Amino acid sequence: MDQMGPHIHVVSPDVALKSLETYELIGFDTDTATKMWKSFVHAPEDDDAPDTEFLDYARFQIEHTGVRDIDSLSDDWEEAMKRIGINASLRSSIMMPEFEDLRATLPASTGSLKLSKFARQHIKKISGHQPSYKEESASAPAPASTAQGAPLALDRCTMIWRACSRSSAEEFTNTDPSYLNLNPMSSAPGDFSGYTRLASWTPQKETADRYATWLRYKVPIAEIAIIQVAIPETLIKSLSVAYLWSNGAPSEADRWRKIVWTSRRAQTIPRDLFDLERVDLWIGHIASGRYCNFVTMKDPSEIKDSDVLNINIDNTATKAIQWVFYTSHARDVFCKGCAGKVWVHGLGRLLGGKME
Repeated sequence: MDQMGPHIHVVSPDVALKSLETYELIGFDTDTATKMWKSFVHAPEDDDAPDTEFLDYARFQIEHTGVRDIDSLSDDWEEAMKRIGINASLRSSIMMPEFEDLRATLPASTGSLKLSKFARQHIKKISGHQPSYKEESASAPAPASTAQGAPLALDRCTMIWRACSRSSAEEFTNTDPSYLNLNPMSSAPGDFSGYTRLASWTPQKETADRYATWLRYKVPIAEIAIIQVAIPETLIKSLSVAYLWSNGAPSEADRWRKIVWTSRRAQTIPRDLFDLERVDLWIGHIASGRYCNFVTMKDPSEIKDSDVLNINIDNTATKAIQWVFYTSHARDVFCKGCAGKVWVHGLGRLLGGKME
């Protein structure tokens, strides 16, 4: 694999969980880490905060700095991340030019929260606060199989994929063997959700692969994985489906633009599209703010077909696709119907500039 990652540091698993160094390990600069550490240390003595509260100081720092969110390459990402307190190493990884099209597919705050979460999950895991991943065995199959047992295709099934941390994959599959847990990979805002936390998937393995590659550089201490889910055709047929294509019929493309515009701005669905809230599964293109700014543009008509993420598939630029199980009914059907039809492709983590 090409060594593209800048400033990758060797990480020792012996770092104490509750320490100033932990905040730095997550990705904050020394001044910000020191401020958060002092806040934690001087918390009321009767507030016996567990590790989750200690680590949640990172989330608070990202969400409450007063920095205007950014989601376009025309925005000053460096300055915004500096004001949040992101250290130079993580800023360099996030700003890698090889992945600028991916960087523009989600707001900076959402991306920073995800990176912080992945790092926190890994720190908790190496500190003994989270069970290790259960590998597949012949006598007692785990809810999620390793890549070695993953089929290329299954009869009467559609494969969907998602890049995430290994810890998120564990929570997704191991919380309940009979019911998948979408919480660890759900977030907002996104292309198809302004405020409700939802998880997006892709039927294109190449799209998930590209996100996973970038994740390994952004969070070098965390183990990264790709989740593969086989969805029975009968399950898909039981759901109502809305197609949101940027290059579809005029009315369809118009719906895609309106949904992306309001969702990226953390707003509710436009009144004339309220009927979509009753549709179970949304399938459409992934938006990229590489050449536009969804937050500052005044009208959704300013979004163009070119404002879509393109992925190289078989040496051809192909529009990236996402699936979102939008209604609570759809999510329930998915979590029940796909349990036991999941494979986790572990990709390891970057340490010292190379794959472990």
